[in-house]
Amino acid sequence: DRYGSETTWTLEDDNNAVVASGGPYTDEATNGEYPQPDVNVCVPEGCYSLIVNDSFGDGNCCAYGNGVISVEVAGTEVAAVSGDININNPVSAAFCVPRCTSTYPFSDDLENGTQNWTQDATDDFDWTLNSGGTPSGSTGPAGDHTTGTGSYLYTEASNPNFPSRTAAFSRCFDLSAANGATLGFWYHMFGAFMGTLHVDVFDGS
Repeated sequence: DRYGSETTWTLEDDNNAVVASGGPYTDEATNGEYPQPDVNVCVPEGCYSLIVNDSFGDGNCCAYGNGVISVEVAGTEVAAVSGDININNPVSAAFCVPRCTSTYPFSDDLENGTQNWTQDATDDFDWTLNSGGTPSGSTGPAGDHTTGTGSYLYTEASNPNFPSRTAAFSRCFDLSAANGATLGFWYHMFGAFMGTLHVDVFDGS
């Protein structure tokens, strides 16, 4: 918002050590949104918290101009803070920087959870780790493909996620030394209002 001098932020690791910080910013003459330069930080894999403080306690919002402070990892937004911020209670958003896979062949049966996979913070809903059947009838699988009793990821395509809503999920793969890399996976798509599945590759540029 226009009162940039009120806003500061820190990026802290899971040991509460500050690895980056920003602000305060410049106050402006009129209400509105005033983009600030990006801050590029190289951090090791692990989990972090974006902590935003407003010294006046009214946050980056409302009549003064709606603002947001966000974090992107390899081009994907993974955390964001906006809106009201109480002066005594800074607002935080947690996220993790996943390990980048570089050893192949690689496989993941999801039995150890979704570690090193990232939910996109800007999409409409999330992929969900599940076993057994899905909540909606006459649609999802009865179990995973590998064992029938293990874990798999699914999206609930029924209400309220229909129509025109997106769920994005990603993982970092280093293919710099790979020659003719291929991706294979099992999927189950069945139902009266089935959406579409996209596999996209992003190189960070």
